Amino acid sequence: MRRAFHIDAEAAGYAPLDEPARARVRALVSRYEAAEYGGSSADAGFMLAALHHLLGENLQARRAIERAIQAGDRSQSALRLQSILAADNAVESGLASPSGHPLVN
Repeated sequence: MRRAFHIDAEAAGYAPLDEPARARVRALVSRYEAAEYGGSSADAGFMLAALHHLLGENLQARRAIERAIQAGDRSQSALRLQSILAADNAVESGLASPSGHPLVN
């Protein structure tokens, strides 16, 4: 997953997931949540962020990537995912257009 985000971090957000794939991703979320809250490394936080991003759950993804970074994850993949999630948040909040340009009132 890290390699995918390192190569093309934005591509992951465009991956269509059918219901069986979504169910598998949700099962993985449960596993990584248990690992993260069980005291595992920042890797679990990164994976949670990536998986939530795949599901379109951007708030949960942002929270997970912030925890991963606070736990010491300074990888290029984590920083790229954090940047994409921040840009998505700006669009969702009406602060930027989907192209990333700030909106002017």
